[in-house]
Amino acid sequence: MITKKKPTRLFATTGVLLLICSPSPVVAEDTAPTTAGDLKVFEISMNDSNPLQTLKEQIIEDRSTYDAAVNMSYVNMDSSSIAVDTFDRTKTGIQNINVSVVVDMQDSSSTTTDYAFNQTASIRMLQPEGPYVILKSDEVSIDLGSTFDYSNNIGYISSSDGKLPAIKENDNVDVNTEGTYTCNLEFIDEAGKKTNVSYQVTVKKPEEVVRAEEEAARQAAAEEAARKAREEAAKNATGGVVSVDDSTLASAAGSIDLSLAPAGFDMNHPTGDVGNNYASPQCTWWCYVRRHQLGLPVGSNFGNGNMWANSARALGYWVDNTPRMVGDIMVFQGGQASSSWEYGHVAIVEEIYADGSVRVSEMGTGFTGYFCSNRVFYDTANYQFIHY
Repeated sequence: MITKKKPTRLFATTGVLLLICSPSPVVAEDTAPTTAGDLKVFEISMNDSNPLQTLKEQIIEDRSTYDAAVNMSYVNMDSSSIAVDTFDRTKTGIQNINVSVVVDMQDSSSTTTDYAFNQTASIRMLQPEGPYVILKSDEVSIDLGSTFDYSNNIGYISSSDGKLPAIKENDNVDVNTEGTYTCNLEFIDEAGKKTNVSYQVTVKKPEEVVRAEEEAARQAAAEEAARKAREEAAKNATGGVVSVDDSTLASAAGSIDLSLAPAGFDMNHPTGDVGNNYASPQCTWWCYVRRHQLGLPVGSNFGNGNMWANSARALGYWVDNTPRMVGDIMVFQGGQASSSWEYGHVAIVEEIYADGSVRVSEMGTGFTGYFCSNRVFYDTANYQFIHY
């Protein structure tokens, strides 16, 4: 008769290994093998890297041959557990140990039941023909970019002749590339007898690097969201000034006399345009938007306003001190016309008058509503202009 009860932990001596299962209904039946007085002997190689896992599997499979409560079709071996009182994996011959097993089973209706039993088991540790080897773990992890030493995972080595065996190592571990690799080891004693073992090596980024990358990605997403919010706020504050519908703005770019271009000027120079990387409602953001409205090229990473002339010139743009067409970018050095001493300023030429003065459109936090399109400059020779 099967009675429901909570499984009890019978053994608590040093060296006990207990794999904990999640709480679920438990039934227990301390049913002895039919061959009373004759214990089944479970054989495990001394080179087994996880002998308790092997013992657990053997005992559960054996139990299923005479105990109807253990159905191998429903057994989840990974979540089942075993606890032992004494167990010496380095001892040859037979040793009798007490075991406590909890079998985790899940039937076709996904109902999980734990079945617990206790028994005495006879274990025979089989001496390998070759050297006796114990690895510290079947799997090891190392940091990306670090070094790999196969010997760090060897826990124990011995051979029948009492001498340390030779070791041949072969692996495909690339410490500079994340992934899972295999390390193969061959141990050879003086008689030529061999033992082969292998283990997995996982190369991955250190946790602190992963956390730093995740934080950087989070900050980048937050900054992008903030940039879009500023852009939307600028549009709302200026009544949609980013549209050419504003009557104060030129409806099209002006024309330019290429005969006045500097020697070697190539209209097909790189533009440096990969999208608007400037923050709204800054002056640089507006100049990028306005140049696109006028069908003119502009770079995405020209830097602060006072850097634009040199950045454009480096890509092959025509840059000088004369306004030549509607759509020119007017570059202010730090402090010019009350611009920022640190960052300078840029604006777009909207009109060029007969006396050489210009009216510009511009953006920036210093302007009411972030936008201005009525400033006129007369001393244009003191500024640099980016044309095409």
